Amino acid sequence: MIACAFPPTGGAGVQRTMKFAKYLVREGWRPIVFAADYVPQLPLDDTLLADLPSELEHHTLNTWDPTRRIERFFSPVKARLADQSFLVSKVDGLEWRLGRFAQWILSRGIPDGQVFWAIRGYRRLRGMLDKRNAEAIYSTFSPASNHLLAWMLKRSTGLPWVADFRDLWTDDCRYVGRWWLRRRVDRRLEDVFLRDADVVIATSDEQRDILAARRPEEAHKFHTITNGVDFEDFDRLGADTPDVQSRPNEKFTLTYVGQFRESQITHECFEGIRRFLDHSAEHRRRFEFRVVGQVSARLRLRISEMGLPLTSTGYVSHDEALRQMLRADLLLLSSLTGVNASAVIPGKAFEYFASGKPVLLIGEEGSSIGRLLAQLRGGICAPRDPDAVAFALARLWRAWQAGEMPGECDRSQLTPYGREALTRRLRLLLDWAVDGHTAYGRTECGKPLKGPESGWARCAEADSAVEVMT
Repeated sequence: MIACAFPPTGGAGVQRTMKFAKYLVREGWRPIVFAADYVPQLPLDDTLLADLPSELEHHTLNTWDPTRRIERFFSPVKARLADQSFLVSKVDGLEWRLGRFAQWILSRGIPDGQVFWAIRGYRRLRGMLDKRNAEAIYSTFSPASNHLLAWMLKRSTGLPWVADFRDLWTDDCRYVGRWWLRRRVDRRLEDVFLRDADVVIATSDEQRDILAARRPEEAHKFHTITNGVDFEDFDRLGADTPDVQSRPNEKFTLTYVGQFRESQITHECFEGIRRFLDHSAEHRRRFEFRVVGQVSARLRLRISEMGLPLTSTGYVSHDEALRQMLRADLLLLSSLTGVNASAVIPGKAFEYFASGKPVLLIGEEGSSIGRLLAQLRGGICAPRDPDAVAFALARLWRAWQAGEMPGECDRSQLTPYGREALTRRLRLLLDWAVDGHTAYGRTECGKPLKGPESGWARCAEADSAVEVMT
C-alpha cells in the first residue's frame, strides 16, 4: 500500500488508507504500507497509531524538505549572531525568502513535490516486493507521486495494480491556475495511470463515470468505494466519555470540522449567517460558530469584519474532532463549486452522519452529497443564497429551542458506508485483480482476458456481491 501520508501524519486524507489497512488485516490480507516519515504542511497525530493492528508492516522513507535543510544551514549562523539582533533579523529574512523560493520550485515538480520521495522509494520497494512475495499493489491519490511510484513498480514487476482516486486530478474543480504545458503533462500522466492500472477506484459514482469515460473500452475496471465511517471510533468515544452528548449547550452551536478554506465556504454562507444573527439580539447572544480545524489569517479577518462570533480550536486529534461533532447542535457542510464539483462527497460527511447531529448542507440537492443527505435523512440542504441559509438557520434555531432537532441517521442505513464493509469491497476487488492477473500472466499490462474463466469477468460482480454481504 503506497500512501505518502499515513499515520503518524494526521489530517483527513490519511483516514481512508489507514482504515483500509486496519480492516484488510481482518479480511485475511497482510498489508505492507510504504509512506513518508514526514509530509510538509501536514500535521502529526500520534493518537492514530493506536488504531493500527500490530500485524501491519509499516515502512517509511524521509522526504526531501528544502525548508528543513535551509533551517539547519542558518541555525549555527544565527547562534553566532545571537547578540546582534539587527543581523539576526536580516538572516531570518533571507532564510524566509530562500525557503519560499525552494517551496515554489518544489511545488512545480512533476507530478508534485513528492516526486523525489517516489523515485527514491522505487529502489527500496523493488527488492522488497520479491522478498515479501507480494500479490498486488495499491496506491492512493493524492499526491500523484503515490500513483507514479505504483506505476513504476507495476511496469517492472507486472503485479496487478489498484489505483484509488480519493479525488479527481485534472478533472477536479480545484485543479485551476496551472500553466497550459503543466496541464498537458499532468493529463498525459493521468492517462497513463488510468491505462495501466488494473482496477481504478473512485469515491462516488459520478467520479467513477468521469474517470471511466477516459477509457470507455475498459469501463469494467472502474469501481466505486465511497469514503465512510469507522463505527468503532464512535463506540470507543461513547465508552470513554459517556456524557459527551448529554451536556446541553448554552448557545446554539454551529460546528464545522476540518480545514476551513475559502474554496469550500462561500460568501453566501457567511452572509446568510450574518442575516440570521441580525434578525434578533437573542440570535446573536445565543449563537456560536465553531471551527474545529485551522483557519487562515485572511479568512479569520473576513469573518471578523462581518461580525460573526467565531471560535476556532486549530488542529486537533481525530478523536477530539469526533468529540466536537458530538458536542455540536448543528454541523456545517458546504459542497464545492466549479467543474465536476457535484461529484464530490466530502469524507467528513459520513462521520457527520454517524455523530447523530443534523447537518446543514450549503449546496445543490442534486449533487452527490445532496442526494446522500436526502437518502440518509441526515439534515437539510440550503441553496447558495443568503436568505435561504438564514431561513434554514432560523428554522433549526426554533427546533433547538423547542428541543425538537431533527433525529439522527439510523445506523442500519449507514452500515454500507462503514469502513469494514467498504474494506470488504476493496478485498473483493483485490482478489479479483489477483485472479485476473494469474489468468493472463505477469508480463501483460492492461490487457485482461474476456472469457468466463477470467478473474476480470468476475470482477464486475464485486459491487453486487458486497451489497448482499452488507
